[in-house]
Amino acid sequence: MVIVAGSAVAATVLANELVFAPVRVESVSMAPTLLSGDVVGVWKLGAISRGDVVELDSTGYLATAPGAPTEVIKRVVGVGGDRVSCCVDGAIWVNGERQAEVYLAPDVVNEVAFDVEVPAHT
Repeated sequence: MVIVAGSAVAATVLANELVFAPVRVESVSMAPTLLSGDVVGVWKLGAISRGDVVELDSTGYLATAPGAPTEVIKRVVGVGGDRVSCCVDGAIWVNGERQAEVYLAPDVVNEVAFDVEVPAHT
């Protein structure tokens, strides 16, 4: 009985590390889709597509306050080989096409200008 219980615990821990894990949202940047304090399940297998919501380590990419978590929840707007830019008319553009960001709150306007190509195979 102890061996079976131990195996079940080990399988659960392994699944949480490699396949699925609960993650707490720590900011309001995904509102209104996700709010600070929400808990979401992160599926760690499979391909990533535009529109997916993912958890990522932002170290070296996004400014965070000292002591703040570097793992963030974000929506994928571009995948390998895409050119993503902002802010003509406050919109995100992918490969020259304006994106309808229906998931944003009505008063949100993109203001940070950028123009990047997402590296292939990412």
